[in-house]
Amino acid sequence: MGKDNKNSLKYLGVIFIGVLLTYELPHESYSIIEYIIPPIKNNNSVIYLSGLIPLILFIVGIKGLFKLERFKNKSKLLIFIAVLVIVIPLMRWTLDFSRTSYHWIKDDGLKAIDIEDSNISLNGSDSKIALRVNIELKDYS
Repeated sequence: MGKDNKNSLKYLGVIFIGVLLTYELPHESYSIIEYIIPPIKNNNSVIYLSGLIPLILFIVGIKGLFKLERFKNKSKLLIFIAVLVIVIPLMRWTLDFSRTSYHWIKDDGLKAIDIEDSNISLNGSDSKIALRVNIELKDYS
């Protein structure tokens, strides 16, 4: 394996570690990095310092990819967009696949539900109250 290929795998691995740190754990709603560096809550605000480490890893990985010999004459914007549109979603898909396999092998069924999108509306008139809930769930089974 050539040195250029090893370096490309190294920098893609750095990006993958950043994606892995921001991935939500099974049965939890927090990412791995939020357990390492918890959010700082102060009165009416929350500071998420945990986002800095994955951002730094992403920047290091992208800059490393820019330095590679195979990408010397390519557009840096094109490489950046390709990583954002193709590589990172593919990395998240592999994590989803392994998470689904984990639930299938453990044969424990789905004990946690991830809510991707929700819309709740409350309407009232006279003595009647109507609650309408639209929820989009992510199923790992």
